[in-house]
Amino acid sequence: MSDLPTRFFRFLNRTSLVVQIIVGLVAGCVVALLFPAAAQSLSLLGDLFVQALKSVAPVLVFALVTASWPIISAASRRMCVLSCCCTRWAP
Repeated sequence: MSDLPTRFFRFLNRTSLVVQIIVGLVAGCVVALLFPAAAQSLSLLGDLFVQALKSVAPVLVFALVTASWPIISAASRRMCVLSCCCTRWAP
């Protein structure tokens, strides 16, 4: 049995996401230049990826806003306390 899939996934786990995206972009450009017919059929993968991002984006924004709400409200309470103290002692 080949150890290639295990080594490949280990390599993917060790490299950063930015490097993986750049490698994917370069590979896509090379395939598009060398094999235009294959690039047309592979464009389905890109379309699926974009649709997946579009479907996940609203949920991700909701989760980020919900998670940051207590932090923002706590900071605004501290600012209110500070502004009340500062205005009381201002000449």
